[in-house]
Amino acid sequence: MSIVDTIRPWAAPLPRQLSLSLNWPLLITTLVLLSIGLIMVASASIDFAATNYNDPWFFVRRHLLYLAISAGAAAIILFIPTIFWRKYGWLLFFVALFFL
Repeated sequence: MSIVDTIRPWAAPLPRQLSLSLNWPLLITTLVLLSIGLIMVASASIDFAATNYNDPWFFVRRHLLYLAISAGAAAIILFIPTIFWRKYGWLLFFVALFFL
C-alpha cells in the first residue's frame, strides 16, 4: 500500500501518462494565425502608441496579455471531457447568445 492510497483511498488511481489526442494541423494553423495577428497589431499600432502613450509596444503588450489569458482558458477547456460539451452545449449556446 502506497502513501497515496492511504491519503486518498476513495479516489481512482491517477493515470501514469496523460494522453491527449490533439488535432495538430488545427493547432499549427491557429498558432500561425495568432502570429500573423500579432505582427499586424504591432505594425499597425507602433506609431500611434508611440505618439499617444509614449510606449511603442503598448498595444503589442496588451495583445500578448490577451493571448496569454486565452491560451490559459484553452488549456483548461482542453481537459473538460467531450461528454460535457455534448450534454450542455445547447445550454451554453443560449447563455452565450443571451450575453450578446
